[in-house]
Amino acid sequence: MNLEDVLEKFEGIIKNQENPNLGSYTTVEGFISRGKEVILSAARTYSTEPKEIMMTIIKSPKFVTHDHQRVMEDMLAVYGFGRKKACQKSVIKNNAMPGYDQRKRFNDKVGFWKNLGFTRNEVKDMVLHNPVLLGYSEKRELGVSDIVKRLVSEGFVVPKELVLKKISKSPYVPNTEKGILSEFNEDSELLEMPDMYNVLRAQLIRN
Repeated sequence: MNLEDVLEKFEGIIKNQENPNLGSYTTVEGFISRGKEVILSAARTYSTEPKEIMMTIIKSPKFVTHDHQRVMEDMLAVYGFGRKKACQKSVIKNNAMPGYDQRKRFNDKVGFWKNLGFTRNEVKDMVLHNPVLLGYSEKRELGVSDIVKRLVSEGFVVPKELVLKKISKSPYVPNTEKGILSEFNEDSELLEMPDMYNVLRAQLIRN
């Protein structure tokens, strides 16, 4: 699909939506105009096809509100020019990336991962490969730490790579309001343990 076709298709899709999400824009025309500008500029900034940017905007309309050249500059200042391609791919993979204060968000997260044994450079590679890690809440991270500590107290050696592999599993105690292990007395018998705990423990036993 050539550029002209992409822009025409984008305009048609937005105009045909019954209740288009225009973000901060008050008119469909204004949103379409800005969207076309972003399709052109962001495709260059992220070294991807205009069609890819079009689909990103349709999925996440807030994408048009960002200065994407500035976004890339901020990301390269945090992650390094050697990770430029990874930075570009991470934005397309996770459309929330442009909205983050990259330095603050990374610095907020790096301590958690370093406590698990990862180096600062490893953390940079990890979050660019899997940008959702930057979106995890502090409580979720505390929940993961609680699970690792519990497993260690039970005599297991918990490889950091295994924690990363299972990081998408829930660290919360079932049937609670996102309760984590440290919020319960160690002597209390929980009816159910967090999914991440069960998965990690089963894997460690098999190993």
